[in-house]
Amino acid sequence: MDTGEYLVVMDCGVGCHYRLSDRGLSTEVDYVFITHGHMDHFLGLPEALFQAYVEGRKKPLRIFAPPPVEEVAKILASHFVAEVAAAPYEISLHRVSPASSWICRGLGWRPPRSATTRPRRRTASG
Repeated sequence: MDTGEYLVVMDCGVGCHYRLSDRGLSTEVDYVFITHGHMDHFLGLPEALFQAYVEGRKKPLRIFAPPPVEEVAKILASHFVAEVAAAPYEISLHRVSPASSWICRGLGWRPPRSATTRPRRRTASG
């Protein structure tokens, strides 16, 4: 998604790096938002990180993800940096709640409600 100011990837499934690379965008993405922890929404992240490195990415990348995905992304980012010996570009990870609205420098997005993001109902006791 191109906001005119930022280039945003919503979810990063397997093969995402091919689509970004084919369009010359691997080094240009500013934000990656992972909507929830299903593997088809984040399993392409390691490939996308590495492809951006191969293509000479220098600018920082901000990744926003729910807790389980954030933990996986931290492991991937640290392994990626160790593999290439030095951090070729900054990767910052931000934990978000899957059912919340996400606002990032004026870029707002509210994930759709589904069985995995539906908030709990309040009862009379709490």
